[in-house]
Amino acid sequence: VRGSSPLSSTSGAVDGLNVIGANAFRDRFGYWMERAAAGEEILITRHGRRFARLGPADPSLEGA
Repeated sequence: VRGSSPLSSTSGAVDGLNVIGANAFRDRFGYWMERAAAGEEILITRHGRRFARLGPADPSLEGA
């Protein structure tokens, strides 16, 4: 039994990415932005499907 939470609201790791549901991402937006800035990649899901991906800025674009 998985519990009452939908899969999209739980976090985990897949293929080296942090996986987070869209609502949980929205609730802790600043936290996830800091993690991405530190070099981590985050996969955001919506209704259990891949929705968006957040990662560190491209170093070649800095200062552009």
